[in-house]
Amino acid sequence: MPFSLTSNPNLNEISDAINYLLNNFGSNVSIDIQTGIIAGPSGRISNLYKYISIKYATSYDGSVGFANVPTNATYYGIRNSNDSTESTNPADYIWYKTTGFGTTNYLYYIVAGGRQIDFYLSPTAPSAYYVRDPGTAIDIDIVTTTSTQNVAIPAIYQWTSGTAPARPSTTSTYTWATGSYSAPSGWTTTPSTNSTPGYVQWAIFVPITANSNTATSVIDWTNTGYAIVQFSSNGATGTTGSTGLSSLTAYLQQNQASGVPATPSNTTGPVAPTGWTLTAPGSVTVGNVIWYSFGQYNGSSGTINGIPAGQTQWGAPVAASVFQDIRSDNWNGSTPPTPGTPATYGTAGYYISRTNGTMWLNSVYGRGIAQFDGANTGVSGVTSAILANYSLAQQTGVEGYTNNTFLTSAAIRGFNSSSGSGGNGIYGQHAGSGTGVLGLCSSGNGVYGVGINGVYGSGSTTGVYGSGSSFGLYSAGPIGTSSNSFVNNLYANYSYIMIGAASSTTLYFYQGPTTGASLATFNGANKPGTSSVSNSWLEFIINGVSYQIPVWAS
Repeated sequence: MPFSLTSNPNLNEISDAINYLLNNFGSNVSIDIQTGIIAGPSGRISNLYKYISIKYATSYDGSVGFANVPTNATYYGIRNSNDSTESTNPADYIWYKTTGFGTTNYLYYIVAGGRQIDFYLSPTAPSAYYVRDPGTAIDIDIVTTTSTQNVAIPAIYQWTSGTAPARPSTTSTYTWATGSYSAPSGWTTTPSTNSTPGYVQWAIFVPITANSNTATSVIDWTNTGYAIVQFSSNGATGTTGSTGLSSLTAYLQQNQASGVPATPSNTTGPVAPTGWTLTAPGSVTVGNVIWYSFGQYNGSSGTINGIPAGQTQWGAPVAASVFQDIRSDNWNGSTPPTPGTPATYGTAGYYISRTNGTMWLNSVYGRGIAQFDGANTGVSGVTSAILANYSLAQQTGVEGYTNNTFLTSAAIRGFNSSSGSGGNGIYGQHAGSGTGVLGLCSSGNGVYGVGINGVYGSGSTTGVYGSGSSFGLYSAGPIGTSSNSFVNNLYANYSYIMIGAASSTTLYFYQGPTTGASLATFNGANKPGTSSVSNSWLEFIINGVSYQIPVWAS
């Protein structure tokens, strides 16, 4: 293999290169792994690594005047490495003394192959194959002794209002390694954009060629042999076209129960139809629907698409907001459910009817006022504000609680505001053999009623049943009954106690003695009162025997 190495050689490649040199150059060849210098009896032969870096100084070790340009330098330093970035440490370089660079001399180099490089100090290159130090790391795998030509066509650009611009009076420097150059004042190196109507973008193209070892070349923009050509242009502004159709949108807010509004008739000018507005509403009244209609206004002097000049044609209204029945995602009942038919209510979710506001739902939890004023038809056609447990699926229809001690407080309270003699505060009916109204209370009243009939009960077993530590059944007025059984079954040992209306004295009905004469005579002149009405008799039944007491009207 050749003794030159790649930029990242492995140990085997370095070993092969050294063996190659030793075999071909004999034992007088030395190789410095640190500096990359391959030297023979006559001096430096070649270099191990890919890049050569050059620096300048005014001292033998580069510590004084260390620089990247040769001006007034008396030494130059060489570093061979595989790093394309030049080191800024003078100690990394091997320094060579010169006669001095002054301000006109430069360091030129030539690469003949095999990473062999030679240097020449002079104001100009000794031949076309020598290249001036570019100030960057030199790739010594690039041979400069060939006749290969580099070709480029740099260009510059400039916009004007129409006529060609003035030719530049300066030149530019083209760097072959990077393909870069600077444009003269007022010009750019790349095409640019411009939206001004009638403007033209001009360009100058200058072809250049150079040997492959040439670092830079001059671009002569001043040479009239390279024409200033029109590269691109913007067309002039055309004449204004005729007025077309303008779009408008009109809005109408109306009650959701109303039908679809009719398609508005044409309006004169860009105005909304009667009752409509061109301003979108910021809010929608509850129960209303927003409708919109697209219009096309013809502002020209002639008919366009069948729309007369100066008129707006409106399209069919479209509902922007639609009110309809609402149901939850988990609703599993009928759509819609049927009132009075529990089988259509489902077991989950809720449903709200748009037409009448009826709602079906599972549970209601409230912390405020609950008022129901509906008319629900229950048993025997009786209407109620609330029907509870109509499906009979639960043990209790309504259960109420209270811990208030006021006489008017109640767990469940009924109030009938009718001024007539009919109606009930609380009405209980048991279709079987149970109890219509049952009241239980450890203290207070099991059932308490105020009205024409405070408490009214009717049942095959028990009409009203009460149990309490004070009163099982209490009435603030007379107790009425149509059943003899009620009287016959009243039991209070042997006495029946009544409270007189005019006194707090307790009156007793008590069975007297059964002995004595069977005839008693009463003098009618001694009867109490002033009435002349004849006497009458009060009958009492004691143990099945009738007894009479004469009484007179007062």
